[in-house]
Amino acid sequence: MKKDNIDIEATVESKPRRKGRLGRYIRRGLCVLVALVVLAVTVVVAWLGPIAEWYIERNDMELVGRRVEMDELRIKLFKGSVDVDNIVVYEADAGAEFVRAEHLAATMALADIFDKHIHVTGVKLRNPHVAILQEGDTFNFDTLVAYILDEYFDDVEDVDDDEPWRVTIENVAVEGGNLAYHDSEIEQSWLLTMLDIATEEVILGDSYTLFTVGTNINESATVAGELELNCESFDFRFDGTMEGFNLADTYKYW
Repeated sequence: MKKDNIDIEATVESKPRRKGRLGRYIRRGLCVLVALVVLAVTVVVAWLGPIAEWYIERNDMELVGRRVEMDELRIKLFKGSVDVDNIVVYEADAGAEFVRAEHLAATMALADIFDKHIHVTGVKLRNPHVAILQEGDTFNFDTLVAYILDEYFDDVEDVDDDEPWRVTIENVAVEGGNLAYHDSEIEQSWLLTMLDIATEEVILGDSYTLFTVGTNINESATVAGELELNCESFDFRFDGTMEGFNLADTYKYW
């Protein structure tokens, strides 16, 4: 088969009811990422650093349904800041690593909690390494999502509250690292390296969040541009460039 490397500069917009394999895992991954960020920052700032680290590592299965390890957790309670070094979340069987990050830093406006506002003012993830595995319609993070939703959000709709909680997540950045994806059903793998993703605010409602994105695909192609993503409908628009993409890498989807 002839291998053609292509350079593209274009605007791409999602189409209704055409949800590909890669699109599904990206959308579901964003859902769990938002849920984990809100949950982790809210829980952790309520504890002092060494106590929180001890508590999380010994109660990880009860908190998130997965084994969790970290090297050091630093918390400045009155500033609402959290810094974690070398945090690892394992697969459901606690054997292989699902996510490893060299450093996670987050800040939160604690005073806003009294106004029923979970206000995360900054999240920075440095050198994350994520392994996404798909078998049919099942992903390796499905049990993690289900556990968090059942454990923390199952009774939300039953609460009679005239003034619901608001969630704001601002200044999110991912620097470096990689994301490895493998679809065992068709034996297709993708590797995204040198991740560079940022947004001023994640908008959770029926509106578009603007991300600046950059990455390498399979160590040959480079992608850079702006991604507008609707976190409710998961429609998207991408405006940017792709250079050196090998069309032969997509033949299993034809």
